Amino acid sequence: MYNNGRKKYCCAYTNCPYKKTESLKATGHKNKETRNYKKPTCKYEGYTGDTYCKDCGTLLSSGKPTKKFDHDWNSGTVTKKATCKEEGSVTYTCENCGETETVSTKKTKHDYREEQHKNATCTENGYSISVCQVCNDKKKEEIVAKGHSKGIRNKTTATCKAEGYTGDTYCRTCKTLLEEGKILPKLEHQWNDGTVTKRATYETAGELTYRCRKCAAKRIISIEKLAYPKVGTSYTISGNEYKVSKPGAEVILVKTSKTTKNVTVPAQIYAQGITYKVTSIGAKAFNNNKNLTKVTIGTNIVEINSNAFFNCKNLKTVTIKSVYLTRKTANKKAFKNAHKKLVIRVPKKVKKIYKKIFKGLKVK
Repeated sequence: MYNNGRKKYCCAYTNCPYKKTESLKATGHKNKETRNYKKPTCKYEGYTGDTYCKDCGTLLSSGKPTKKFDHDWNSGTVTKKATCKEEGSVTYTCENCGETETVSTKKTKHDYREEQHKNATCTENGYSISVCQVCNDKKKEEIVAKGHSKGIRNKTTATCKAEGYTGDTYCRTCKTLLEEGKILPKLEHQWNDGTVTKRATYETAGELTYRCRKCAAKRIISIEKLAYPKVGTSYTISGNEYKVSKPGAEVILVKTSKTTKNVTVPAQIYAQGITYKVTSIGAKAFNNNKNLTKVTIGTNIVEINSNAFFNCKNLKTVTIKSVYLTRKTANKKAFKNAHKKLVIRVPKKVKKIYKKIFKGLKVK
């Protein structure tokens, strides 16, 4: 209650006129109650109810509507069976209020069975024709061509000996030749580093043999003859020095040991695999050899240069085996200042000629 009240007081003594009044505060709406409440159902909305003061009957607040409950549908009854041509229906009943609702159901799938079939090939499409066993509806499905399944035949690998072939392209399915292959050129040989199978000499060419690492083929290359040592090339053999005068053929004796008493000038020498004829005794080859007493000159000597035996004061015997000396290639100046009793021994058939060559010396 929201209105203030009043309270009056009177004196308790008789005949006393005294009175007083007190103001009382309003008590407020303490006793409340709900009116017009309505429970919701699956058919109708409900209502929360209005709030009233129980003491004064004043409407304190209005209520609100509440939503209906959902129907409590049963599992439904098929009222029309669906087929592959028409939809069906199912009717549901609320178990609370008895209200019904009918819902349509989808058509069923066709019960197709294949009646005709043509397989697809590599290049042509195929097809399949099926008929529904319920409604006789027909459907045709195209089967897409598979395309060629490519494979290679007749492929050969190129080698160093023979050409190769990329191979022909065939379809593995229909065996059709799709593309011819190409010839592959022979491979180049892979030669090894080569082996000397015949050594070159001064007389003959050599051979260098290469072998292919893949096919064992061989290739032989000629190695040029060895070049003879040049003119002037020096050799020292048994203390004597020789120099090449004709490459690969002849040498000159140019120097001998000063301590040797008995010297033989050989017909030939062997040096670096070459046999040389000793054809000449150089100027001063025996120069000032005071220990020299005897010399034998080989059969291939064609020239004895002047002063070859210069100042060999103890040289007493010279044996010449060569028959090729002439006045142009030898004379007594070769033995200048040799021993006074020097004797030169020569082959009999050239004795007369050699006496003229070495005129003034004792020739036997």
